[in-house]
Amino acid sequence: MTTSPRRSEPRKFQLPEIRDQQVAATWVTRRAISMVFATLMLLATTALVASLVVTVTLTVDGDGVIEPASIWFVRAADVGILSMVLVHTGDTVRAGQVVARLDPFAVSSSVAELMSQVDGARVDVERLVHAVPYDSARLESKLVQAESQVLRARATLHQRMSDFGLFGDADSLALASSTRAHYALDAPSADLMAAKAEVASAHVDLSASRLAAYDIARKQADIRQLEAQLDLARRRLSRQAVVAPAAGIVLSDDIERLVGSSVAAGESILELGDIRGWRARIAVSEHDLHRIRVGDRAKVELPALSELENYRLDGVVVAVGWQPAASGRSDTAGLPNSTAGGYRVLLSLDSTGVAPITPGLLRRGYVAHGKIATRSGRLFGILLDYFRDRLRGPGR
Repeated sequence: MTTSPRRSEPRKFQLPEIRDQQVAATWVTRRAISMVFATLMLLATTALVASLVVTVTLTVDGDGVIEPASIWFVRAADVGILSMVLVHTGDTVRAGQVVARLDPFAVSSSVAELMSQVDGARVDVERLVHAVPYDSARLESKLVQAESQVLRARATLHQRMSDFGLFGDADSLALASSTRAHYALDAPSADLMAAKAEVASAHVDLSASRLAAYDIARKQADIRQLEAQLDLARRRLSRQAVVAPAAGIVLSDDIERLVGSSVAAGESILELGDIRGWRARIAVSEHDLHRIRVGDRAKVELPALSELENYRLDGVVVAVGWQPAASGRSDTAGLPNSTAGGYRVLLSLDSTGVAPITPGLLRRGYVAHGKIATRSGRLFGILLDYFRDRLRGPGR
């Protein structure tokens, strides 16, 4: 009897219950969620602590240029032709130093002519003063001569009257000669009347000679007027020299090309700068201008001196513009084109930071990047104020 081979029974694998699998998955999920919430809480706590501890500074950026803190315009004091310039760009000048001259020919000619007129008027006055006594003596002598002619004519008339047996006053008879005619008495009567007229004329001339004092006074007044004109012309002559109003460095370029040009009184010829102090002139957007106050601290970066350690300088706001910096105005000279329409802000650079820089390295017009610190405080307080302002809305 043969026996058939015994079949091996297949192995059975038991899977875990579904309920046990759900419990493990739930535990893992809860553990993960707890870790996420713990992490978030830790981050929130860290952020809260940091906002209460960390100090932040809000800044406003602006681009511009640097320039000497004090700039003076050297102006012509009179109208004329610029004949010479005595300084060059970069020269150091002292206050009152002559830096240019105007052509003095026209003014010098006027001074010479007025001097000649004054001298001539003075000679005329001297002549009048010395002539007064001589004229008086001459006129008095003429009066005496005229009176002697009256006596002679009266005596002649008396002689003729006695020849014809007439007696009376000769002067009355002479006055009556116009109403009667007498061949022997008319001629001596006319001579007497003529002699008396000469006496009257001599008296008038003598009285008129006393008016010479008025002529002298008028001439003296003319002299004073000429002297005033001469003094004005001499002052104009002195103003042909253009002087520096203060000590500084010549900033203007190519001033030699101005020689021969016509300048008006008050016209600027060149500029001087005091390089012992510097300032930055930057432009700020209108959206940030309201945050800036005079006295705010700032940092100014000079890219041209980036190789130096101290190319970042401290500064302070000294002025904030009230109107946009329009293109072409003097206060926008040198500002980058990108700042057109911005508001001008002046920053005074700290002299202690400028002093270590080698003299001559700083140049007017160097580009400056300014960062103005408008507010500094704890991060939490700044964020709180920010959101409070946003909730209030603009204009509230």
